Amino acid sequence: MSEEYCIIDASNLTSLNGATDRTSAFANLLSKSGYNVKVYTPGPISETPHSEILEDVEIVPVGDNVHLKSKGSLLRAFVLAVLQKIPENSILQIEHAALGGIASLLSNREFILDVHEFQSLLSKFRLKQESIRFGRVENRVLGYLEKRGIEACSEVIFTTNNAVSIIEKLDVGYENKSIVPNGYFPHIIQNRQTQQFANGRVVFLGSLKPRLDIECLAEISNLEAVSELSIIGGGDDEVVEKVRELSGQSDSVRYYGKQPYNEVVNVLSNSSVGINPFRSIVSDEYMKTASPVKLNYYAAVGLPIVATPGTEIFKNLENSGAARSADNSREHVEQIKEILEEEEIYQMMREASLECGSEMTWEHRLRPFISSLE
Repeated sequence: MSEEYCIIDASNLTSLNGATDRTSAFANLLSKSGYNVKVYTPGPISETPHSEILEDVEIVPVGDNVHLKSKGSLLRAFVLAVLQKIPENSILQIEHAALGGIASLLSNREFILDVHEFQSLLSKFRLKQESIRFGRVENRVLGYLEKRGIEACSEVIFTTNNAVSIIEKLDVGYENKSIVPNGYFPHIIQNRQTQQFANGRVVFLGSLKPRLDIECLAEISNLEAVSELSIIGGGDDEVVEKVRELSGQSDSVRYYGKQPYNEVVNVLSNSSVGINPFRSIVSDEYMKTASPVKLNYYAAVGLPIVATPGTEIFKNLENSGAARSADNSREHVEQIKEILEEEEIYQMMREASLECGSEMTWEHRLRPFISSLE
């Protein structure tokens, strides 16, 4: 009989986003490695974006309408209900640091913690750097839960080495650690690649949040060399409305909204440059700890990349020649213009991106961690 491996995730697996990708990747590859995997998540559960790779994984809905931003009492009830269902002899993995903190308050059982991100602790780090003593009460509570979760677990999984460095500067202790950056699913790409020659299409894929530089997108769309600026993703209502306005004002901007992966890959493989422009309000700490899923998919199809620097994954792509950094709108425009107009540069970056992408699959990312469990 195979060993039972239980994953608790308060984000509903029906959403198409990085968190769903990450939990699905763990579940799929742990199952392929011989574990009997169960994922406990809030209901109701309909079809998940990755149902084809989760056929051997049991998804167990617990409660309804709970998510990571729910009131503490709802999250506590969700975690308690799950803990009561999970056998004592199973391996337990919890997604998100605050959820781990709640679990440690309710039970003394051992668990592995996949932190994803720790926004409240990052806020504390920024305040500490600026010598500000107090932050928002909500952030302080979540920061406490994140810290408690990291310190209580038997092993913590970080997405970047930079995240480890910041945690240590905050004097947050941990027993053991693994580094598992985000990746991509090769079955979604299906060996599709960008075209041999630049066609002028520039694409942004990802969550539309306040940190996205809308002004930069507008300037990119005005470039003569850009035939279309494709924007894919959902997000904050206010930011989505700004993107819709931009699309309405410019014939070269097309907003696709949220799309299934087959359509996402269709747009990516028919584009020439992938972008990720952040506004200057974004803290260095966030950039250093982030592991953007979009960059994996850009590289998977061979897109040359232009982005705001800071993330660990981007630095690796830049060092390989697959990406170029841009600190502001002017630099984004200059870099994109050169890539689209200089065929040799486009070809070199395309080949470098494809080479990097071959080592960015979820299986490649997770193999060391799963091996360490044996």
